[in-house]
Amino acid sequence: MPNRTGSYVEYKGVAYIITEDNGAMVKILNPLVGNNKLNVKRTSVKAMRIEPAVITEYKSARYLVTLKECIISLATGKVMQWGPTNGVRIAILNNAGFIG
Repeated sequence: MPNRTGSYVEYKGVAYIITEDNGAMVKILNPLVGNNKLNVKRTSVKAMRIEPAVITEYKSARYLVTLKECIISLATGKVMQWGPTNGVRIAILNNAGFIG
């Protein structure tokens, strides 16, 4: 499984998701613990056999959507904190194939 944006990787025994792929370096984030991103060497992470997050677009912005319906902005690399009934959240989940 290639290490690309949306892929899950292990770094120092912890699961992360790749939010940005810069060739030899990748930016990773653990969406369960906040918005702290790490910029690490690709060779420092190990691919995990977890279904990658879906990359979708909404109003010209790109997002990652995890299987747990966590939404991460690819522009900022941050976890979006919208409530469950937020219209933007619902539209992004719909575009990613999670609703409908």
